[in-house]
Amino acid sequence: MFRAILLLTVAVALLLGSSSNATILDGPIVNPANGHQYILLGQASWTASEAEAVTLGGHLATVNDAAEDLWLYQTFAVPEERNLWIGLNDNAVEGTFVWVDGDLSPYRHWDSAEPNNHGLNGRDEDAVHIIGAGNSSQMWNDLSRNPDPIGTYQLPHGIVEIVPEPSTALLLASGLATLAVRRRQVGPRGTL
Repeated sequence: MFRAILLLTVAVALLLGSSSNATILDGPIVNPANGHQYILLGQASWTASEAEAVTLGGHLATVNDAAEDLWLYQTFAVPEERNLWIGLNDNAVEGTFVWVDGDLSPYRHWDSAEPNNHGLNGRDEDAVHIIGAGNSSQMWNDLSRNPDPIGTYQLPHGIVEIVPEPSTALLLASGLATLAVRRRQVGPRGTL
């Protein structure tokens, strides 16, 4: 049911158009470890990717542990050597990285000497991405939220994370429990 609602939301968003310029490439894909849904966006700035994530009912991904980090990397970065925007940023206070959805996860997986705020053309690096292009360790790097692609640099793809509403999960569990009770009462072929 939740997937149907999500697909309907995505379809409506596509029909109405979006000013964020981040296109949907894949998903939703469910991470079996946490039940969250993820959507891969096309290459865009962190700002545009987060705007699209909100339009889709989520935020850029919050990474809570090494297992989720590896799952995101293997699912979305490895196949095409993509860099992936996640929701970690220091937009509000330089050097204080927080998750865009307000999650308090302390998990970090910085590449060596990162974060360094050494942006191109003197820009602050306020957004974080998982390095997928040419990297075998899914390390993280800080980057400008709205970088100018130069040379062979690849603009990251956004990873949207949609966490099912507790009420949706409870409604689904309640419906499944009711169905199980009725099947026991009715019997295998509809007999009492």
